[in-house]
Amino acid sequence: VYAKQAEGQLVLLPAVPVIVNDTYSTFALIDSCSTQTFCSQSLVDKMNISGVKKAINISTLHTEGSQKMSQSVKLKITDSDESCNVLVDSAYVTSYIPSPTVPSVNYLTHNHLSHIKPLPENYQIEILFGQDCPDVIKVLETKSGGPGEPYASRSVLGWSVCGPIPAQMVCNNVLINEENGNK
Repeated sequence: VYAKQAEGQLVLLPAVPVIVNDTYSTFALIDSCSTQTFCSQSLVDKMNISGVKKAINISTLHTEGSQKMSQSVKLKITDSDESCNVLVDSAYVTSYIPSPTVPSVNYLTHNHLSHIKPLPENYQIEILFGQDCPDVIKVLETKSGGPGEPYASRSVLGWSVCGPIPAQMVCNNVLINEENGNK
């Protein structure tokens, strides 16, 4: 969910807290470059979800057209405020979704981000939304700072912060956010 540049600067990708099938809290990545929605095998196992087996072709930066067997599962995703539901008819199960090792980030150093609740340290991404869920991918609002600063985007699932995170925004304290923990 992030890339660490050689000089140590973090680059955040859009991640939001979500609730799956009304019972389990986790995090989702909103990936406008993915054509499909995926969820992790660990999520399917924890939720005891079953689906339909399907062969899928996956192309990445390193692999083109790799055929894999997966299952297609249905999910109900709710934003953390429980004000919006998204029904996913087909999320493909993958062995894992890479998750960040991200320290706590202090958004208060940038006025345009001060209204956003930071994500907990080292959160686990278990859902990746792709272009097959356009209502989730669609950006409803943005908050921008100056050139080269991180920006925020709001989707139906809430606000996320994207872009480079300067060293002065990284906290040394541990942030515990019990609202976003597993239910």
